Amino acid sequence: MEVLGKPETLEEQVQKQIDLGRKVAEGFITRNPRLRFIDFAGLGRHGGALILEERGILDQIIRRFIIKYSLGDYTGDPYSNADMDLRNEHRWLRLLQGCEHIVQLVPFADCSLNLPGISNGERTYEAAMENARREDEARGTPGATSVRRYPTFALEYLQYGELRDFVDRLKAKGELVPNRILWRIWLCLVRQCVAMAFPIDDPDNPNTGLPWQITREIIRPDEEYFSLTQNSAHLENWLWGDQQASHDPDLIDFGRGQLELPQNWPEHGLDNENEIASRVNLFNAASVMTEICLPLESRRFLRFTRDSHLYEYDEDGQDLNLWTQAPESLMSAATMDLELRHILVRCMAERIARVPSLREALERAERAVANRGPYDDPHLCRLMNVDEDDDYILEFFQRFVYNPE
Repeated sequence: MEVLGKPETLEEQVQKQIDLGRKVAEGFITRNPRLRFIDFAGLGRHGGALILEERGILDQIIRRFIIKYSLGDYTGDPYSNADMDLRNEHRWLRLLQGCEHIVQLVPFADCSLNLPGISNGERTYEAAMENARREDEARGTPGATSVRRYPTFALEYLQYGELRDFVDRLKAKGELVPNRILWRIWLCLVRQCVAMAFPIDDPDNPNTGLPWQITREIIRPDEEYFSLTQNSAHLENWLWGDQQASHDPDLIDFGRGQLELPQNWPEHGLDNENEIASRVNLFNAASVMTEICLPLESRRFLRFTRDSHLYEYDEDGQDLNLWTQAPESLMSAATMDLELRHILVRCMAERIARVPSLREALERAERAVANRGPYDDPHLCRLMNVDEDDDYILEFFQRFVYNPE
């Protein structure tokens, strides 16, 4: 028995989402025969993602890109209006266009956010199609019904997979990530926090277009912090992009993005309440980073804790401490750069005022990436069973990102 058109089991629910995705792909291919459906890129809380390929007149590959579509009533989340969540995601991605470490929207005329989606009053995809068929017949145009009855938008294709896959490969091989790579990944995550605090486009201008030039995220001292939070920090939401010298993962999902309201933090203790959002994002980024630093640990021991623990550490000859929600596995980790461990533990501080500022987190990460050398800590390399030289790092990326077995 189905209630309100929803399937009984998780397996049936996923199958409904997959079937809907194939109909989405069919709709695009019907309109443009040069398109090919390659595969599913994923199924999320409110939307699915398809990989489409466009070919030229000589059947050569022109490009691949992602189509994100609403799951509608097949979302499986009783608190989600999938259509509105998809539109919300597009809103924030549009704001963040041009930021170097955020996935980029792709202009594609066949996509539309404004089509009536199946979560907008119509209980199933089939019911939506039947209603559309009747409307076409009433207009005297039978057979013209589009299978494209859902909001969609297009994204760039990031072909080298999720950080989740990366960590799973490390676990399977029993290997750790060299610290020069860890610092580089952490810098990317911090720059994504900078992007949310200082987006390139004007958030008050609804007519901003898509910037053509990709720009490095920076803190602009003469501007006020913007209060966007991403709110879906898990490894599936970071993907490796094209091969490049910097090996950067991009942040992809803003379906739960929202503006963080200062009134939700009545005892924040900050001089500038507009910095709350950036510290929330740093907390979440540090939680994700913990799994990358400690891939051999069980995931259940790497989640931030409800209870706080006292963390004592030494910095520049000073004995310091703070209460943190960082997992104890991170607080005691010996197989990572101590400065990186300290900053991650501090980012998960119990009080938002004790989370490092965005400026401090950025400056520390940039300094470490610029100055850490391959032979700085031979003892730590032996303990981790890794090397830090350029050749090893290039070979590491080939094995775990670009050409995994």
